[in-house]
Amino acid sequence: MSSDEATVSEIVLSAAWTCLSGTRFQQKNVYFDQVFISEDDLRDVASDASLAFAPGLLDVLQAASPPLPTMNFFKTVTTDTSDLRWWGVYALVLKKAGCRPMLYIGSGTSTFGGVRARLKQYDDGFLLPQYVAKALDDGFDIVHKGLLCWIPRPPASKVPFRRLLFYGLEATFAFMFWAMKARLGDYGMGHICRWDRRMLEYDGVCSHSALRDGIHGDFTLSAEQLEAFAVEREKKRLALKAENATNYHYKQIHTNYDDYIGQSSARVAKSRANDPGRDKKRQADRIEKAEAERAFYCERCDIVCGTKQRLANHEKTPKHARKEFESANPFICAPCNLTRHEKSLRHIQNVEKSTMSISDQSVVSRTESAPSICGVSTQLKSTMSATTTSESTMSESTLSDSTMSFSDQSAVSSAKSALSVRDTSARPKSTWSISAPVAAKRPQSAPGPAPGAKRQRSILDMLRPKSTKPKSTKLGSAMAESTTTEESTSSVPALI
Repeated sequence: MSSDEATVSEIVLSAAWTCLSGTRFQQKNVYFDQVFISEDDLRDVASDASLAFAPGLLDVLQAASPPLPTMNFFKTVTTDTSDLRWWGVYALVLKKAGCRPMLYIGSGTSTFGGVRARLKQYDDGFLLPQYVAKALDDGFDIVHKGLLCWIPRPPASKVPFRRLLFYGLEATFAFMFWAMKARLGDYGMGHICRWDRRMLEYDGVCSHSALRDGIHGDFTLSAEQLEAFAVEREKKRLALKAENATNYHYKQIHTNYDDYIGQSSARVAKSRANDPGRDKKRQADRIEKAEAERAFYCERCDIVCGTKQRLANHEKTPKHARKEFESANPFICAPCNLTRHEKSLRHIQNVEKSTMSISDQSVVSRTESAPSICGVSTQLKSTMSATTTSESTMSESTLSDSTMSFSDQSAVSSAKSALSVRDTSARPKSTWSISAPVAAKRPQSAPGPAPGAKRQRSILDMLRPKSTKPKSTKLGSAMAESTTTEESTSSVPALI
């Protein structure tokens, strides 16, 4: 604090203590006597608050022969502080052509908006003092607003005591410059004013002393309790602010769409022009935070989105819709991850791949509604007919092959290869065979037989053992040996 500010602070605090100590108990708030028991208590709170005063105030208060304060002095009082969210004691100058000017002195100690919130209320015509509102109705205009003193916005733990200090400073400045409505009555504080009240060139519009006002703040809570209470109140304030903003937005969209959208677009364009990279950086930070917190997460697809809109777009994709359908659909084939395809070529190939050995199958529990090979969960037997038939046929074939000798198995393999060659010769576009591994992609299906043509044998028909006697050819001999081997092992029970 500079020497001039220290001098002004000394003069103002001395006048404030005179004002507090000279006011009767019935005419001031009880907290003044409970908190400011002595002048030292008042100075301690003021010193901790780091008071700052308007330039030129010292010259007015310290003049040897005090000149009458004029409206020019109050018009030079600045409002250019580093942050108008600070707390402060302000002065209003009201003028009307052909009338004496008016002066009002008040204070702004809003927890969130500070003195700026209070000054804005005069522009909005909200919560105006009694005689200020009357003057505005009579044609007066507020031509200037300035701060006489101010402090940074205090933390929640010190709000009650510093607010009490500013109510005392407001009353002190109102008495010093006599901004009171009564010109003859002195409110018991006539000696605080350093000038003849009847010689002043302005009229005051303060209706009463600020010492009598109710003061918001709980002086019985500890610092920790005040901080916790402030956090909860801030949450409620932000929630209410968001609700009001939403209501205002939809109201304007409904009643004043063109002007509202035009003004909004102009504000956004101006803001982006002032700081081109700011919006992109903020958006990137919001996306990074949302992804870290998994705020927009699709549990079905295990996908994290950066914004709510991206999540909404993802939920409209075919992939998400398919997974949502699968989660509630009991008719699903697990190996293929498809539905209603039991008669397709792809399903038959997956059945072949899923066929297990006898030792593995002996420990598998099969149910009527969930065949083990395809992993199908269904309640309709008709939809699983092709799957069950394919599985039974493949089990018999596997059982027969497993009981053959090495030479017999070789003969059967040769016979199957020959049959596959003969069968695929009539289907030139097919690229798979019994012994060949299943291709990664689904092969193109062969065109259907012409009307009246002989039906081609399917894979299951080729694998099913024949009951007729084979022809006397090399291929027939191999099939005969295969049939003999199967008959010799018919005593082995088939796996169902």
